[in-house]
Amino acid sequence: MAQKGQIPYTKSVKAKVIDTDPEHSYTNERNESRILKNCVIADEGKAVLCVVYDQTKFPRFREGSSVILRNVIKKPDGVAVTSNTKVFPCAEVSVPEHIVNQAKNLLHPPPAPTKTVSEALNSPPKERVSIKGTITQEEATRQVFVREESVNVKNIYIEDATSKCKVALWRSFAEKDIRPGDYVHITDVVINTFRNEVSLTTTSKTKITKTDCPPEVKVKHAVSGCVDGENMTFLLEDDTILTMPLELVEVALPNVEKEEIESYVISRCNPMLSIRCTSKGSTVISIEFL
Repeated sequence: MAQKGQIPYTKSVKAKVIDTDPEHSYTNERNESRILKNCVIADEGKAVLCVVYDQTKFPRFREGSSVILRNVIKKPDGVAVTSNTKVFPCAEVSVPEHIVNQAKNLLHPPPAPTKTVSEALNSPPKERVSIKGTITQEEATRQVFVREESVNVKNIYIEDATSKCKVALWRSFAEKDIRPGDYVHITDVVINTFRNEVSLTTTSKTKITKTDCPPEVKVKHAVSGCVDGENMTFLLEDDTILTMPLELVEVALPNVEKEEIESYVISRCNPMLSIRCTSKGSTVISIEFL
């Protein structure tokens, strides 16, 4: 078990199990399927992460139990319990409340700060961030080999008012029920740079939730417009198209008859008509002519 950054620790460790995660499977370096249990242990002075690799010892690591450990593996961020580790029950270990709080944050840290897409793309490599935005595009799920294991990955593109970025969804996240048009909050992704492209990558702590898209106000400049059935379509100065229900235009122009709206808009496009648009995602919900 001892690898780089991991060394045997032969002294006894006496501690209390503060919190645990459900057991979960993983694939080791020999491509073998195994089960581990993550928990956090603490004494009167410190809390550390503890990974239990030996399934026979899982029952000893119940929340609130106190144990003495012999022959653990010391890791940079805590300790590992293996088949060589001896686990002895003991009298309750007293842990101060502030250490208990530290312990819970170790196992379940608060989400990384939510940043705009532009801020996230300009963050240092490997920094953990959270973002919100609209999914504008998705690619097909593909399989790649990681340590001789085939895993799923899918790229999506997230856009907010500041920028657009690629997010790589790994493993189970590639099967998440999200699609273009959804407004999502994605927590705990890391900054990745490959071939001068900056993107975001999911981690084991990532959570993806659909949420309501907040209203966004932008001023757009139209060079022309036409009525098309029950819709009104504007040609914007950047050669893009803006389409909305005609009834929104009627509300914005209460003194203009419906059959005169198109000619009125054309007369205002001299050279351009400024429109303040309030949108939720890709849907325009109200407009005001400036």
